[in-house]
Amino acid sequence: MRYILSQDITFGEIGGHMVFLDLAKDRYFRLESSIENSLRPYLKNGGPLPFDLSDLIASGILIEDHDTAPASLPSISKPCRSAFENHPSTDDGLAPSHIIETMLVVLRMHWKLRHQKIRPIIENEVAYRRKNSKPRRLQPPLDASTVQASRQFLKARRYVPIEPRCLLDSLSLLHFLSRRGLPASIIFGVTLEPFSAHCWVQSGDALLNETLGTANAHTPIRVV
Repeated sequence: MRYILSQDITFGEIGGHMVFLDLAKDRYFRLESSIENSLRPYLKNGGPLPFDLSDLIASGILIEDHDTAPASLPSISKPCRSAFENHPSTDDGLAPSHIIETMLVVLRMHWKLRHQKIRPIIENEVAYRRKNSKPRRLQPPLDASTVQASRQFLKARRYVPIEPRCLLDSLSLLHFLSRRGLPASIIFGVTLEPFSAHCWVQSGDALLNETLGTANAHTPIRVV
């Protein structure tokens, strides 16, 4: 029997180590070096299941392969520009309605993150995005409407009396863009030594709510 990673789990290679994100359990984790050294070639080449991976089956990290492709990290452009940093400072058409909308979106997402697991929240946002967004390939220069909407959100966010957090604000911005049919992705990234987890919103090779320095300091581990 062939085994693959659970659909909830993705990983990134950082400094020769595998770092995993499990959306179902809302956690990041690493494996012992001996298990990691067996898992890496098994996922790549298959073959007989090494004995020391049996615990991964019991814990649900590895599941039986029923002709379902395992979760993997989609191809994503390395960010090389930031609408958050470099777009000219203008009013971007910010109106009271944007402030009200942003407040409602952030408050609603804040409530969800306090009372729900991260996986169903993300699943709902993906479904909402698919319902509202029209797939298109963004080419330089970055779509002006995406930049404008992102900056409207960021400026309106200052009026919401909730402390900024990367997951809260990225999910809220994604929802704000999806309402306008503007496609974007949330990138989850990590660093090691010391460990740090972060996420941001990206469209093509452009960051929408983060600086280049911060994003490029993290290795992508999952894309929504």
